[in-house]
Amino acid sequence: MAHYAATNFLWDLKTANDISPYACDKQIATLGYHRSLDWYATGLAKAGDQLEFGGGIDKYLIVWAQSSAPYTVAVDELDDDVMSTAHQENSDARDELHSRLQADARGDPNAWLPDNYHLIRRKAKLPDWYQKEV
Repeated sequence: MAHYAATNFLWDLKTANDISPYACDKQIATLGYHRSLDWYATGLAKAGDQLEFGGGIDKYLIVWAQSSAPYTVAVDELDDDVMSTAHQENSDARDELHSRLQADARGDPNAWLPDNYHLIRRKAKLPDWYQKEV
């Protein structure tokens, strides 16, 4: 059992069949759980004055509950490097969303296409050999 002296935890409960360190690290990375915790922290910080939420987050935790016997529970603490990465990834995503919203507002038809997507627009016509009599 872990004991934390911190007063402000932000934690997320997740279930998984495999709660080995490798499997949990993989889930955090591929499903973006670190980004979710940063998103929650950003929301709490913005609402802080209204909620009288004092201070920052001391510990970012993911609590894992094994979804099959023996129903083991594990707790992973995400360190400052992980949370800094999450914050930068979320910031980049917000910037990208803002940019695409602005392009959409200007009427750009490609506003929501991925950057690596090349769209060729052309007018289709039936070939000359395809002429039906009306």
